[in-house]
Amino acid sequence: MIRLTIIAALVSAAAALAAMDDAAFDSVLESPQEFGRLFEDFERENHRGNSGGERAMRFRAFAKHAKEIAQHNHGSYSWREGLNFFADMSDEERVSHLGLNVTNAVRNVVRLEKRQEGSVPSRKSWIDEGAVTPVKDQGSCGSCWAFGAMGTLEGVYKQATGVLRNFAEQQMLDCSYPSRDGCGGGWMRDGVLSVRDAGQLASAVDYVYEARDSECRAAGKRNSMVGADVENYVELEEGEEYTIQALAIRPLTVTIHVLDTFFAYTTGIYRDTTQTSFPNHALTAVAYTEAYVLVKNSWSASWGDRGYIKIARNYNGCSFHRFVGYAVLTNLGDDTNESDAATDYTPDDPCVDTFSACREDWCNFTLINERCPVTCGRCEGDDGDDGDDGDDGDDGDDGACPSGTIRCDDGVCRHEHMCH
Repeated sequence: MIRLTIIAALVSAAAALAAMDDAAFDSVLESPQEFGRLFEDFERENHRGNSGGERAMRFRAFAKHAKEIAQHNHGSYSWREGLNFFADMSDEERVSHLGLNVTNAVRNVVRLEKRQEGSVPSRKSWIDEGAVTPVKDQGSCGSCWAFGAMGTLEGVYKQATGVLRNFAEQQMLDCSYPSRDGCGGGWMRDGVLSVRDAGQLASAVDYVYEARDSECRAAGKRNSMVGADVENYVELEEGEEYTIQALAIRPLTVTIHVLDTFFAYTTGIYRDTTQTSFPNHALTAVAYTEAYVLVKNSWSASWGDRGYIKIARNYNGCSFHRFVGYAVLTNLGDDTNESDAATDYTPDDPCVDTFSACREDWCNFTLINERCPVTCGRCEGDDGDDGDDGDDGDDGDDGACPSGTIRCDDGVCRHEHMCH
């Protein structure tokens, strides 16, 4: 118990849970003193200033969600759950982070011809193509529709011009619905067509996101979409085969019905089989493999797998493939500006530590060992356990590093920023 207390004191509440195996976390749940300390760590990490009755309410919500997470992680599931900033929220507060509104939505569905088996690549990553911006945060404004739409717009613009732009969701939020509050929900097509109507799109730096709907100020902002114009937003027929066929060509807006398991997702391949009807949240699909579709969310990099979630293939739960679409550009010209920063997320590189508090003496904890392969010595390649690091069989000092990494001074393959 002392060891767990030390861990909880050194790292955040969410990281403390990651550092514990399931049995250790169970012991914290069973100890009022230790669990109280975990909640206090969570409050500090998330800057909660609650007092009195509100703090008691949030503690009850935190305890409820922590127990649900522990129960899930003891089960035979393909994904794991953990504590994050949603852990002490009420259902109403959680819903405010969604925002897909399908009521009276006008759809423009295109029919794709089925491509012959084998003509669609088995995997594709728009992250590898430099067409995905870093994870963003919509906050407690129901503007997921704008972030989901902007993900495909940024991707197709990079594809068309060779330049990655970090465009302004705030412009979509302000300009799509003049007569109502866009934080109350919206539709992706409305956001993309509002850019067409404005004739320009500002950058996120020039038109800063405020998490509230304000007066449309597009006309007073510098145009960052100089290499193309928006022509349309189209949607696909429902079905995974159409999603994959289109995702092989461009990033897509996708939607899902968010359940409690989704809020708590941390790692693994998500496959909640709960039957749902209409989606309530919009995101951006940016890659796929034979096993999953990689989806970028808009709840900051502190949620999920550094802001991403892997949705299982051959799965239609949570209405995942129901509303899928993408932006169409025209009048392609030159954009001679430098690209904005791309995401540094790497979903399948086991030779990068993905936990902020890796320590060798914690490597006996399963989750630490999984998230700290460099610290725990699983990436050297000379010890007979190369961690499936993607090398071509040459594990010597001259062997090639996995795609997207370099060999650091200590001889270990990591992403460049991890070498310093």
